[in-house]
Amino acid sequence: MINPAEISTLEFHESFEGREFCADFTLTEAKLDQFIGATGDSSPLHVSDIFARNRGFAGRVVHGAYLTSLATSVVGTRFPGQNALIHSVQFRFHEPAYIGQSIQVRLTIEQASEAVKVIVVRAEIFHGETLCANGKIQVGFTHGQGKEIA
Repeated sequence: MINPAEISTLEFHESFEGREFCADFTLTEAKLDQFIGATGDSSPLHVSDIFARNRGFAGRVVHGAYLTSLATSVVGTRFPGQNALIHSVQFRFHEPAYIGQSIQVRLTIEQASEAVKVIVVRAEIFHGETLCANGKIQVGFTHGQGKEIA
């Protein structure tokens, strides 16, 4: 979990087309098991190394929804951060991700609509130079009075 003092407070006017942000993560067995516990998705492909290997994979496959959640967590905490309100998420998965891999979430603002204060963010998830997943996240902005995080 990110320290509340580190949560970004970007506003819409700071969200210009082409602005980028990257965040690095390590895919751990403990985090994957927590995700399985939270979602109930205990497909053998995600919980059994033997099952996954017998299906031609290098080991337990990390859930696509977990990868997606890493991207949306960056939107909600760092880019743009506390003022973000996700409207929609759309992802495609290209290559499996595995426990022990380091991945990078790369976010780029593709569109910014001043009229409705909404941005469209291109999200890409890489392991090294391999694209594991990509998609788009549509983000609106909330309107508060400062940083109210307790």
